[in-house]
Amino acid sequence: NLALKARFTQLAQSLTEQESQIVAELGAVQGQHVDIDGYYLTNPEKTSQAMRPSQTLNFAIASL
Repeated sequence: NLALKARFTQLAQSLTEQESQIVAELGAVQGQHVDIDGYYLTNPEKTSQAMRPSQTLNFAIASL
């Protein structure tokens, strides 16, 4: 499907162009303690923020 190909080609191009920024954002949070308000029943907002720390990557994925 050409529409699907175009959509993922655009995402791949965006990720390639912003790779160094994404890697820097992910690297900046490595090794830091994160409080997600629990172990089994965590705070969903805090957990999402901790698991998706790169705003650049999040924006690229949201474009799908």
